[in-house]
Amino acid sequence: MRRATLFIVSFVFISLLLSNIQDGEALTKKKCFEAKVFPSGKCGRDGNYNCKKEYKNSRVKPTNCKCFSNFDETRLCNCTFC
Repeated sequence: MRRATLFIVSFVFISLLLSNIQDGEALTKKKCFEAKVFPSGKCGRDGNYNCKKEYKNSRVKPTNCKCFSNFDETRLCNCTFC
């Protein structure tokens, strides 16, 4: 009876340990791509530059952005961070 209890307790402990390790790995992965809609008008000639400027207060700066004008007066910025 003691061996069965010890086996079950160790199984639960190892399962919890492994699930926490997987959660920790998910937090450290980089977020490489982000698409955001900005309500500040269409892209224009310098839309890619304007998309980069939208992230000026962000902790991480984008390396490359592409701007797409929407039908309403918004724009979609697809940016790469890696």
